[in-house]
Amino acid sequence: MNTEKITLNMNAMDLADIDLLVENGFAANRSEFMKTAIKSYLANREGETKQLLETEKHNAKIDHRHWFFGFNKITEKYLNEKLLENKIVSISSYGMFTVDKNVSLDLMKQCIKDIKIHGTFKAPKEIKDYYKKSK
Repeated sequence: MNTEKITLNMNAMDLADIDLLVENGFAANRSEFMKTAIKSYLANREGETKQLLETEKHNAKIDHRHWFFGFNKITEKYLNEKLLENKIVSISSYGMFTVDKNVSLDLMKQCIKDIKIHGTFKAPKEIKDYYKKSK
């Protein structure tokens, strides 16, 4: 499974509690503790997450957004098909959304109005920068 590094700021007392639990064998290390805590929180919110996801998918249909779920890659072929159809699309993604490294920003601009990402966005820097600004 692909992972992405995140950074979090914590107060000293919370960090001391984590260190004490790690030191006493409740977790292998701080990272494992945080992963377990986050997974537990997400498991406790699974119903809300599923409901929100269904709402997002429903809204995407209403807004005529292209919905991508899981691991997806935008290719030059996909974009050229949109050009031939004379379509400019909006995209919603849940999971990992990747833009092929041979896709140019100019081609993306011609076909993709905006991108809404829940998860990870992997793309050439200029494409990521452009679509982050267009929110």
